[in-house]
Amino acid sequence: MTGRLCLFGEHSDWAGEYRRINPQIEKGYTLIVGTNQGIYASVKPNSTELIIRPSLNDGRHYEPLRLPMESNTLLCVAQKGGFFSYAAGTAYQFLTRYGVGGLEVDNYLTDLPIQKGLSSSAAFCVLIARAFNHLYDLKMTIREEMELAYLGERTTPSLCGRMDQACAYGNRPILMIFDGEQIDIRELTVSKDLFFVIVDLGGSKDTQEILRRLNECYPIATNPIGQNVQKYLGSISAEITQAAVEAIQLGDAQLLGALMTKAQAEFDQYVVPACPEELTAKKLHLLLNHEPLSPYIFGGKGVGSQGDGTAQLIVNDKESQTKAIEIIQRDFPQMQAFKDSQILKTVNPEVIQTHLQATGWQETGRIYNDAGAIWRLKKDADPEYEILLPLQHDLGDYAERISDILKTLSAVENRSQVDILSEFITNYPNFTVLGVVMQIATPSIDKLSGEITLLGAIFERLQEIKTSLADHDYILAIKAYQERLPIHCTGDLVKVDNHFILRNPQNFQIDIPK
Repeated sequence: MTGRLCLFGEHSDWAGEYRRINPQIEKGYTLIVGTNQGIYASVKPNSTELIIRPSLNDGRHYEPLRLPMESNTLLCVAQKGGFFSYAAGTAYQFLTRYGVGGLEVDNYLTDLPIQKGLSSSAAFCVLIARAFNHLYDLKMTIREEMELAYLGERTTPSLCGRMDQACAYGNRPILMIFDGEQIDIRELTVSKDLFFVIVDLGGSKDTQEILRRLNECYPIATNPIGQNVQKYLGSISAEITQAAVEAIQLGDAQLLGALMTKAQAEFDQYVVPACPEELTAKKLHLLLNHEPLSPYIFGGKGVGSQGDGTAQLIVNDKESQTKAIEIIQRDFPQMQAFKDSQILKTVNPEVIQTHLQATGWQETGRIYNDAGAIWRLKKDADPEYEILLPLQHDLGDYAERISDILKTLSAVENRSQVDILSEFITNYPNFTVLGVVMQIATPSIDKLSGEITLLGAIFERLQEIKTSLADHDYILAIKAYQERLPIHCTGDLVKVDNHFILRNPQNFQIDIPK
């Protein structure tokens, strides 16, 4: 089950529901898309118990929960709050409405960041709802699954609105309109690719406190702070979100960026004073105002309930996306930005398997007809670490799974993900080397060609790279070597016997200093 990213209209879902009490409140509009990250589980029925074997996105494996499928017990666990309350609350709703039996849920992987504004709690509730629906043949629609998942989460101390359960629609962009108890859902079509950078700010926030404080401004605003909150979550947010719908369908990234920047500025002015302790978001604004990023991004804003959880930036193209991520990794090492999936798709699973075997991991099972392998590692008194290794390159989420592996290995081995990735790369097509010529072999007797050695950066590590050049390119290499000039060249990077080779070199050029 994927998470959901609220591009525009945060908080307007529950705010719009107050129209059933105060019709003067504006309708709520939210623009939502699913994430590539999510919560993965295998499920089977259990006649008497709800059993949850969780795995959070730190790669660790936690002790399972076992609860009898008894209404008072489920309700008690749900009302206490905490990680397991969401499953208990959703199970309570299905038990009291449909008289179902229990579930066994093996949550073997979670790569969705927890408490970062990406609806991890709602994703878990929808996962449980879908499991009950399918295993007990309840023939519920997606909308009905969303409703029971929402009621399940509201059984806990959470004050979430109905927007979060839109993760049931997967990664399709949708517009949701909230008018009292009525919800209108419109699926949107995007005319061309849009490029985002989603950043885990490395901070924290109390979502329940944010929701509690903002809900105090409804249904009747009793002071200027409450009036400002209603104004933003009503007319201001509605206008911006509807403009964003037009922009996303046109594929206009620049307009979307301008709207994000406007939305964040208005949110800071009208909403932050209602809960300044959680919404001032120093890390978010430090990132959004970081001058080195400005040439590469069109705009950005906070995600979810806002605060120092997650930021979203929109960029022009893949090149800008890659550059923005490089700057964030360099200047904000405590933050994590989603990486370029094309790089991760080049990693061979056999290379990772060899690394896992050499570092003490054990393969404990296979899933989906050998599409993936589960590896586990127990270190001293720490909880058990777990990795899902994809074994087939054509899997739609291959890059995301490799990203998860890098994150877990980084925590286990206490070194950077980039450092680990540089060891895994064995074949990277269309790679551009930026570096200098270190050595030139004697040219061939019958033609002007020969082997040269470059020194260039491969994922932030300086490496020697061998390649062969001929004719004019070979002459340029000699000039660059003699005058110590930087060069760039594109080709297919491969690793052979732990040495890098650039095959099919093209566009060899000297970078003349300005």
